[in-house]
Amino acid sequence: MNMLYIPDRTLYIESFKPSIGDYLSEILIDLSQKSFDYWCSHFVSILQCLHYHVNLQNSPRTLSNYPNWSLQDLRGRNSSSYMQSIEPYLRNWSFQYFLINFLNSELGVNISIALRESITSINNFKHLEDFKFFRFESAGIDSDFSRIAYLTDQIKFRNINTPRKHVAYNSDLALSFTKTNDGTGDKLLAFGEVEGNYGHKLLKEQFWDDKHPDLDFGIGVVSTQKPKKTKKNPFTPPTQPQITLNYFKHWSGYKAIVLIAREHNIVQDFHDAIQLLIDIYYRGPNFRVFNNLSDELKEISYLFQAGFDTPVVDLLQQFTYHSDLDNFIDPSAYSINRIIRSDS
Repeated sequence: MNMLYIPDRTLYIESFKPSIGDYLSEILIDLSQKSFDYWCSHFVSILQCLHYHVNLQNSPRTLSNYPNWSLQDLRGRNSSSYMQSIEPYLRNWSFQYFLINFLNSELGVNISIALRESITSINNFKHLEDFKFFRFESAGIDSDFSRIAYLTDQIKFRNINTPRKHVAYNSDLALSFTKTNDGTGDKLLAFGEVEGNYGHKLLKEQFWDDKHPDLDFGIGVVSTQKPKKTKKNPFTPPTQPQITLNYFKHWSGYKAIVLIAREHNIVQDFHDAIQLLIDIYYRGPNFRVFNNLSDELKEISYLFQAGFDTPVVDLLQQFTYHSDLDNFIDPSAYSINRIIRSDS
């Protein structure tokens, strides 16, 4: 297979020098309208994590009728508080499934394009116009959702000599660059890490020392620092939750880091979706749909109510129909909404 670009086996740290303004820029997202499809991307991600993730304790994978299990089956085998007991893991692990759905959607395209531009800049890639379509998908052996054989068969941006297995085994996300909007033909892949609970680790050298050197990017959730009170300003307003693009310098090359404030609507909505599913699971199939929910969340609640004993693979099909899981993004159809932070 002839490729326009074959990465060499050198370090990239000297080939890319971010400007002062590049070190911290803010990515803007419009969530003024939260559609049914938007909420589907949250709930399908939680179900995907329950169904595909291999590390969940007492997961559905241990049920005798897996993969045709239902929420009723899971509740019958485990206690009614099981979902609550795994909530911290869902916040972390299912967030990577959410990112796949969200970053391949129109709402998440500002983050996607910012990552695309930064990764190609870091790797000094000169043929972006030829590989203009791209899509995120699962990576890593901790999820059966990952197409490991496929990912290891593609050419990747970095090829640093290491005794470790292919980076596809030891990463969370893959970003696939293609020449066509259906994913056929030549491809080029970048790989990244997700930290749904402790995103600040992505800015630590030790974190990347422990990871595969061929990783290109990271996405993490961080807590917003509260402004310090002073005698002159005892009532300092809270900091507006933000999404920022950062560059972290490492011996294996710069890493593009997207940090999402825990207080941002994206994260809060995701946590709310987890909490709603925990409540539905705890109360069982006869749970009451609360009037104070939005119309979109009411509709989703009714789907779970009607499908409590339905195989989750069928629920996944229903929710995936409204998500952008397999969508390839054409960046020329969008104008990126990004500003340089004044405090950079």
